[in-house]
Amino acid sequence: MSRSLRLAIRRGNAAAAEAACLITSANDSLVGNSDPAYWRFISRENVDGALRSLAGPDLEAACLAIPVLPSSGVRRDITRWTIGVKKGPSAAVRCPAGSAVATAATGRLRADHVIHTVAPDSEFGYEGLYHGDVRGAGSLGDASAHAGSSTRRHASWQQFSPPDHLLLAAYSAAFEQACGLGSSSVACPALGSGVKGWLGFSAPALAPSQSARADVRMETVADLEALAAKLNPAVGYYNPTPLAEMGFWGQSNEATIGFLRHAEIKHGRVAMAGFVGYCIQANGIFFPWKLTGDLSFADISAAGGPSDQWDALPTGAKLQIIGFVGFLEWWSENKYALSCSGETHYMRGGKPGFFPSFNKGGIPHPVPLELFDPFGLQSKMTAEAKEKSLCAEINNGRLAMIGIMGLVSTSKGAIVPGMNGIGIKEYAGEPMAAFSASDALPFVSDMLKFSI
Repeated sequence: MSRSLRLAIRRGNAAAAEAACLITSANDSLVGNSDPAYWRFISRENVDGALRSLAGPDLEAACLAIPVLPSSGVRRDITRWTIGVKKGPSAAVRCPAGSAVATAATGRLRADHVIHTVAPDSEFGYEGLYHGDVRGAGSLGDASAHAGSSTRRHASWQQFSPPDHLLLAAYSAAFEQACGLGSSSVACPALGSGVKGWLGFSAPALAPSQSARADVRMETVADLEALAAKLNPAVGYYNPTPLAEMGFWGQSNEATIGFLRHAEIKHGRVAMAGFVGYCIQANGIFFPWKLTGDLSFADISAAGGPSDQWDALPTGAKLQIIGFVGFLEWWSENKYALSCSGETHYMRGGKPGFFPSFNKGGIPHPVPLELFDPFGLQSKMTAEAKEKSLCAEINNGRLAMIGIMGLVSTSKGAIVPGMNGIGIKEYAGEPMAAFSASDALPFVSDMLKFSI
């Protein structure tokens, strides 16, 4: 089942857009402001110039780090306006016309990646295609319009593709890069509608058929089987319950799989944090300052094991923790917050495990560190590295879920192989109860009377 593709045509500064990927119409050398001779073509009035002014010098350095291609036989984006400056750094070819490369977004760009694609000159490949102020009119994508005597064809026609095919290739290559990066939202300008001479209405007309290739497909049971082989080839796909074949709440099976995948990743993350926290608290490690005016973290640590320490917390502290977790849950499910980060709900084709950005969601107070990827390490990873990291996270989360339940069970006197002899303190309370008898809250005393 494929998620329907949503397209929006907007007028504004494409470089300032918020999206997982920003596509820019670059030159084939990927040289921007580093070459003074090229400045007049990379002014702040075009997409690439505006984007580079927001990205800063790090983007320029990333572009120049891309290997230079052999100069023979590549499609250059030379136009009558730029041929005089194809020297020095801009004489090199790093991204031929009709292709695309990706770099990490830098500076003040509100994206994870920048995709540099090179549109051809509208006159590339044919003479007579330029008539006054109208270039390519009536010939876009129409092979019959290019039929005729060889005397009307440019000398390079036999070697290179027609220009409209190259423009299609530029769109295709850019969106394929976005798809490979796992991007769910892309901001793309009308490629080639500046100095390259393509009409503003004709350039984006080619985009939808190419952008559809980056459509996100919701996962099926076959995808779960393939993922299981990557996670643990020895065990493979093991599903003793019919959950993965069901349709929760009248939703499709694909939506249900999205729910289950998200739930597993989220519970795995909580279990990893819980397991590490349990080990730290069980070993008497605590903050060396006061929790409140009269109560210190040392007092909480002296209460006993981790479960006893939770019971020893003031009721207000418990409510703050539970309230904060509730906010995180609400934010992760919020349609507006997800859309601001270029994502959609995991039961509607979104990425399982995705947590939306605080800073992109319009929170009035700036948040210095995001909950997910606080140091921006994920944005610098390749799609292959991200996939490998996610597999490791799922495996570690599964192990942590087993581990934390083993620790809690041992504290209640259960026999857990490998854990009964490591000195875990016993807990007399109810580990599944968020509140204890010390919390003067409505209904708590009645709830504590209930037992399974």
